[in-house]
Amino acid sequence: MVNRKLTGNNRHIYVNPGRDSHEEALKVHGITSDFLKDKPKFEDIAEDLLAYLQGAEVLIHNAPFDLGFLGMEFGKLGQPRVQTIVASVTGWSWINRGARCTARCWTPSCWPTCSSTSHTGKKCC
Repeated sequence: MVNRKLTGNNRHIYVNPGRDSHEEALKVHGITSDFLKDKPKFEDIAEDLLAYLQGAEVLIHNAPFDLGFLGMEFGKLGQPRVQTIVASVTGWSWINRGARCTARCWTPSCWPTCSSTSHTGKKCC
């Protein structure tokens, strides 16, 4: 998205986690292990994903979960955390320490926790 207009430069990748979907997660997303069995493993898409994310402004619905997952997977491969290669991350609708946070933007230089002040100077929660 540039100037609030879609550019068509987006990426959607299903990844085979190498294990069965957890029953509770399946209730949320409906993605079955059978559907994922022929999808690539994370290590097969990691390099391309890092290149795609380099310098990007990333919009993530559930940023703490998604960034934690990506950090764990990239870490297993000795790759950098997403937060260190993107220009910024904007996340919506997360829950941290029981408090619901509204939209806020994180930049690598001020990667806050929920109880800290964001780069806008406002408390997240």
